[in-house]
Amino acid sequence: MKKTVFALAVCVDRAFAAETPSVELTGVSQAPDRRVSVAYTLSDGPAVVTAVFETNAGENVWVSLVDAQISALAGDVNRIVRTDGAHAFVWQP
Repeated sequence: MKKTVFALAVCVDRAFAAETPSVELTGVSQAPDRRVSVAYTLSDGPAVVTAVFETNAGENVWVSLVDAQISALAGDVNRIVRTDGAHAFVWQP
């Protein structure tokens, strides 16, 4: 049985900021109901924060999930995040 592993990359685009925003991933966990919780810290915002989910397709081979597979996102993602500090979002696969 193949176990699916998720990797996360948080992409930050510059949005109305004098400095380049940065994101530090502070936590990723998956609950028994499969919901994935992601915590991150934004610095030098505001920024448009987006997420890319990947799954393993073989040894050392990763592929991005398509948009239809990541449509159930809620929280501080896929929008402008205006304040620096701790933020979070969830994904229900």
